[in-house]
Formats: sequence, C-alpha cells, structure tokens
Amino acid sequence: MKGNPTRLEIKSAMAWIEDNGLPDGFRAPHFYHLVHPETGRIYPPKAVWGLATGFTAYDFDATSAKRWLENLGFYVHDSRLEPDSDVLQNAISVSRDGSPEARQARLRNAPTVAKETLVLVQRFERNPDVVAERLHIADGVCDQCASPAPFRRAKDGQPYLEVHHVLPLADGGEDTVENTRALCPNCHRKAHFG
Repeated sequence: MKGNPTRLEIKSAMAWIEDNGLPDGFRAPHFYHLVHPETGRIYPPKAVWGLATGFTAYDFDATSAKRWLENLGFYVHDSRLEPDSDVLQNAISVSRDGSPEARQARLRNAPTVAKETLVLVQRFERNPDVVAERLHIADGVCDQCASPAPFRRAKDGQPYLEVHHVLPLADGGEDTVENTRALCPNCHRKAHFG
C-alpha cells in the first residue's frame, strides 16, 4: 500500500506495532506521539504511517507523518508543549534567591487561578501481586528507615507504605518483588529526589 491509508489501516498498523514492536528502520519518537482513539495508548506516528503506507523511514519525516495523521482525524501529541518540571524547579530557585520584597510584589499581581495544561502520560501497568507481596513482606515497616508506616489507609485500615522500584520501570527495571521496596512517604521522596 502506498499513499493514502484509511483510518482502519492506521489502526491496523498500531495493532501490528503492539504485537511486533517497531518495524525495521524506525525508532522511538522524540516528540510526537500518536494516541489511539479508543484505548489511549501511544504509538510512534512515523512508524505507524510507514507501516500503513509501505513507505520506509527515509521516504518522509515525522512532521509530515504528524500532519497526515491529523488530517485523518487522529490526535498526535507534541511532548515539547508539555510543561517541564525542571523549568518549574529552576523558577522556584530563582524566586527563592531573589529578594522577598520582589517576590511579594509579583505575588500581589499574580493570577490566583492556576493555568491548566494537557499532559500526555504513558504509564506502566503494574502487577498488583508484586505490590501486595512487597507490602506483606514489609508488614507495616519501611524497608529504608525501619519506622512503622506513618498512618493507616482510611479505606481498609492497612499501614500506608508506597511500593518503590529500585531500578525504575522506565529504565528497564523489572516489575518483581526483588526489584521493589516498601517505603514510607518520606523515604520514597528521598529515593526519587534525595
């Protein structure tokens, strides 16, 4: 197939990638993410377009694939438009380092309603048995500081601990009991930001 695929052919290409991974010659996207209209899962738009049309990765660029898919009514997210948490942290540092008077003057003129931003997130589907087993092993005690859980969950009375992946899933870590620790909220924050 070359040229103008149908919406069904685009969805078939998404299903192919789901089953087989990226086709030869294509790579994971840098900025653009094609969102499946029913499942919300994300796919590399250039690879989907290539599969649906028979074009190779060298026949077109990602921006063209984005435009063509949008013309077919698909949503292609541009992650460069998302707010960056580092940008916020840098702005906080600049604000802290400035004078309190200047900060208070900005606060007097600042909008009181926070701006909304759409953020596309790809999540890992975690194994609930891994979480349950790690919490069972911890028996209400933080694996890091050995303190008891700081409170009990309102809905079930269980000790509140958070299950943390030692090697993050996003970095190739396994969703296994061996790669997890049950941490109190403070130790969990420290594991990520300390």
